[in-house]
Amino acid sequence: MAQLFSSNIVHSTDRTPVEVSAGVQRRTLVWGPSSMLAEWRMKAGTCIPPDQNPEMEEAAYVVSGQVEVSMGDQLVTLKAGGAFMAPFRTKHSIKALDDSIVMVMFSPPQEEWKP
Repeated sequence: MAQLFSSNIVHSTDRTPVEVSAGVQRRTLVWGPSSMLAEWRMKAGTCIPPDQNPEMEEAAYVVSGQVEVSMGDQLVTLKAGGAFMAPFRTKHSIKALDDSIVMVMFSPPQEEWKP
């Protein structure tokens, strides 16, 4: 069973990335009982499909690159410095238009993502 809390202070190189699909890596950084922070590295043209967990809230910040976010009936392009919030029960997806890094905060934490 995964531990309830992660280390309070980490560097991204302390965590092993997981290849989610071709060109998409997730690195789970820190978590507690109610939230989790992860880094997504996406090659241009790759996509994170619509989320299958409707009971999760997600906030994301584009660190580098450019992504297209589909949420509900909206389709928005975000460049580095852009952010979005996907409320509970809101289907959404992310497509990398360039090689991109996106930091994502999830609530509640995804148990299967804990190292």
